[in-house]
Amino acid sequence: MQNRLFFICPTDGLEPVINRRFKGRNYYYTSLGDSVVFDHNTVWQIKRLIRKHNIKEIFFVLSSNNSILLDALGNQEYEDITRLTQFYKDFKTYNKYSMVLSYIHKNLFSVLSSHLSHRVKDLKNALNQTLLHEIKIGAKIFNNVDKDFQNVHCTNLIWKEHFHLN
Repeated sequence: MQNRLFFICPTDGLEPVINRRFKGRNYYYTSLGDSVVFDHNTVWQIKRLIRKHNIKEIFFVLSSNNSILLDALGNQEYEDITRLTQFYKDFKTYNKYSMVLSYIHKNLFSVLSSHLSHRVKDLKNALNQTLLHEIKIGAKIFNNVDKDFQNVHCTNLIWKEHFHLN
């Protein structure tokens, strides 16, 4: 049986669904909209948890109707909650191109994928190379309609950095 760490949003209530689908010991780190900040103390705690419980897989998971991210794209009613102000700003900045695609395709999957891919990249940058060889880090979106998990392929499908041609 595999030990896994899941980064989840508490508003999604996915723990029972994850426990049914992923057998083994599942550990959870919750933050609104998967907005965890990988500061020194948080990374130290994550590394400690990985080593102590022999965690081999880490997944960022959000529901396809995550209320925090839908709010970040909409009225921003929760913006005054501690740490969400900066998260909302970063979310809109990092995902502005995928939000355009989402509007065109009437699908939030591209926005959620972009956000989760960014979270995976942040965690990989925070962990040392030794741990990265020992564990798999990925992302999944729980589709509320199909009641199933969809893998997020953490690649840069949309180029977001500025460049200049001569």
